[in-house]
Amino acid sequence: MEFDLAGWFRRCLADSGMSQTEMARRLTALLGRPYYQTTLAKVIAGQRQLTYAEVVAVVQTLDVPLPHETGFGPALRSDPRVEELEAKVADLERRLPAISGK
Repeated sequence: MEFDLAGWFRRCLADSGMSQTEMARRLTALLGRPYYQTTLAKVIAGQRQLTYAEVVAVVQTLDVPLPHETGFGPALRSDPRVEELEAKVADLERRLPAISGK
C-alpha cells in the first residue's frame, strides 16, 4: 500500500493553521529557490509530488515528525545522490533557526 504523502502534507498544514502563502514563503527561504502557493495547491490536490528536500523542509517548518512510510528511506539508500541530499538537509537544519526565529 502506497503512503499518501499529499494527504500527510494536507493534514500537517491544516493542523498548523498556517496559510499556503506563508508556507510557500517559508519553503522558499529554506529551499533557496522560489516555491509558489500554486505549487503548494498542486501538492495538496495530489497533482504534484513532494521531493525529499521539500518533505524535510515541511517537517522543519511545521515541526512535525518525518513520515515513516513515505518510501524515501529504502529508495534513498540505493540512490547515488544520497550524500547530496543529506548535505542539503544539513544546510537546511543550519539555516532553520535564522528563518523561523527559533
